[in-house]
Amino acid sequence: MPPLPGQPDAAAQPAVSAPADQAQSSATAETLSPASPAETKPTAKKARSERPWEATKWRPNVIFGGWVTPKGGNESSRLAWTSQQVLNALCFKGYKVVKEDGKYDGQADAGGRQWREFTFSVPKSKLQVQVYAKQTGKKIWLRVGPSEPPAFAEAENSIAHVQKMRDADMKALHLIQRKFGRRLSAHRIVRSWEAPYSFNKETVVE
Repeated sequence: MPPLPGQPDAAAQPAVSAPADQAQSSATAETLSPASPAETKPTAKKARSERPWEATKWRPNVIFGGWVTPKGGNESSRLAWTSQQVLNALCFKGYKVVKEDGKYDGQADAGGRQWREFTFSVPKSKLQVQVYAKQTGKKIWLRVGPSEPPAFAEAENSIAHVQKMRDADMKALHLIQRKFGRRLSAHRIVRSWEAPYSFNKETVVE
């Protein structure tokens, strides 16, 4: 059909190139244009640990402690009574004393305090549990576990191994708790003033 007045002739318009022609022209332009600096640099790969669950520094806590209200009139008798209770609690359950250390009456430095530390072998396991006792005021500070967390640099201290240490320390702590009863209190007590509301009774739970 002839073009309408005011419209250019279709024959005079440039032909639209096909997609294949566009792809060919773009490929030719890529081969002729120099490579950009970003394309010349090799992509750096992030170094990944072969065992990412051991790369983290997070470990379960293995140190527990509490306060003992002991029997006895002086420091030596209080520590002796506390130590005997610990031995009775663990030795009758299959634990064996591997090492005993401490400062006794007459060995402590001027102004120093006596202390005891027992290392037990866990029954049917290669793990060990440490129990430390020292008088503070008129009470005995009792610690179950090592003096510091396991070192991260040592390969054997994986999260799984430290979790086993935690379980062993917790089990020993529960045995000691049964022996001391109310004479052993937790190191930290969280007080709460919460009074939950019961929708069934329509009142605060008392």
